[in-house]
Amino acid sequence: MKGLIRFSLGNPRAITVLMLTVVMAGAASLAMIPADILPVYKSPSVQVLTFYGGMSATNVEADITARMERWVGQAAGTRRQESRSIIGASIIRNYYSDDTNPSAALPQVNSLATAAIPNLPPGTLPPVILPYDPTSATPVCIVALNSKTQDESTLYDTARYQVRNMVMASPGSNAPVVYGGRMRTVLAFLDRQKLQARNLSPMDVMDALDKYNMLLPAGGAKIGNTSYVLAQLVRQNGATVAYSEVVLVVVRDDRPILVPDQFRES
Repeated sequence: MKGLIRFSLGNPRAITVLMLTVVMAGAASLAMIPADILPVYKSPSVQVLTFYGGMSATNVEADITARMERWVGQAAGTRRQESRSIIGASIIRNYYSDDTNPSAALPQVNSLATAAIPNLPPGTLPPVILPYDPTSATPVCIVALNSKTQDESTLYDTARYQVRNMVMASPGSNAPVVYGGRMRTVLAFLDRQKLQARNLSPMDVMDALDKYNMLLPAGGAKIGNTSYVLAQLVRQNGATVAYSEVVLVVVRDDRPILVPDQFRES
């Protein structure tokens, strides 16, 4: 220690050059160090999302989450599994050991989730399997939409189909989620007396709505020497026509019955 002190006092210029070299090397290294608000999560993990619109959280947990957990939990290398059930959605996350190959875990969970589909309630949408990064669950910003002229449904569509795509185009963004607003829905209020008079049940109306709820190409028509392109059934403002304007037919006892006569639409 005394020798180092004597060397420093006897060679002030060399010590000065050495200190300047350390300072310059430190400044250069500081500029090259990657900086991020959230650290990179390297342990493999997979997220399984299953949707059933309108189902309560209790039923989602019992009928979807519990069954999916048993299936996707069979993936090799699973270290821990956690789940969450909310209204209309089931969220399951599998965490794997560090030596598990992420490229192999994702298709394996996909195969197991596909095999579980026949055991899910009818009408459940196919599960969505995505790689999961816990650091991406913490939002770094929130984009809010507001308008004095547009309703909540229009704002929801704008956020989901336009703003969301703009955000996803930004480097580092990962599946932004749209909250709030109001999704477009059609409510059909049945007339019990009319149903009983025509020997119909609510299931008959549901089957008719489901059967005729399809999108078919309109094609074209040639009249004389002129060819016309037929457009889809839409209003002037672009919204789809109401169910009450479409001919929905149920055949009961060899008699066609117009379904829109049995309910009012909202």
